Parts: sequence; C-alpha cells; structure tokens
Amino acid sequence: MTEPKMRDVVIPAVAGLSFLVAAVAISPRPAAAESAPRPETQDWIPAAVDLPADMMVKVDRAIGSSTRIFSFETRADGAALIVDWAAALDAAGYQIKDPNPELAARQIDFSGPGIGNAKISIQPGAVHGTTTVQFDASLDN
Repeated sequence: MTEPKMRDVVIPAVAGLSFLVAAVAISPRPAAAESAPRPETQDWIPAAVDLPADMMVKVDRAIGSSTRIFSFETRADGAALIVDWAAALDAAGYQIKDPNPELAARQIDFSGPGIGNAKISIQPGAVHGTTTVQFDASLDN
C-alpha cells in the first residue's frame, strides 16, 4: 500500500473547512425587530430603546449613584439603530439635542425623565461586521 500524497489529504480537508465556514456565514441571524431582555442593571435605559437580541455586553458599570456606562457589540446596523432610537426617544417625550452634523449618524444626545443627560454612540466593533454601541448617562437623583 502506498502512502497518500499530501495533496490528496489537504484538498479534501480544505474543501470541508470551506463548506463549514460558508454554512456558518449564511446561517440565519436574529431579525433586527427582535429585542433582547433589558439587563436588570440597566433599568435606567428608556423603554423606547429596543436593544438588539444578539447584543454581547462588553461594559456594564455604575459609577457612584448617578453615572452609568453600558456597552455592547451587535451585528445590527448601527446607523439604523441610531435612526430608530432617536425617533423612538422623541416619540416617548425625551429631549433630543441637535447633533453636530458630522456626528448625527453616529450618536444621540438626549435627556428626559430620570436622565439628566445621556449619549448613545456607535462605532465599528472589534470583529468585522459588528457595531459597538455605548450608552453614557448621568441620572437624576
């Protein structure tokens, strides 16, 4: 019996790996309309803000009694989240500050019931195809 050539072993292995990668890449993801349960520590986030179902929390901090920082990554379109959240916050009676035109697609500054001021900002995530969303807020005591 002859030893298999390296090529005879490597080509099927690479083909199998390529199939697996393709299957994962096209697997269904949660619809953008789904929302995640709100973390108990973030009960200050307005109910009008629907958090993406696929969010992976990166930072969840309370500093003192009034400062909050919350950040997560998602595969949801960050710009679409900003548009949807700004409209939802406005409809819920929150005051939206006029944004700097250069930043309008990447952040929302707002205030309202229980919130002295807050900012939601987006930036590309650490993993290709993800968005990092960060909430910074000063709560009214």
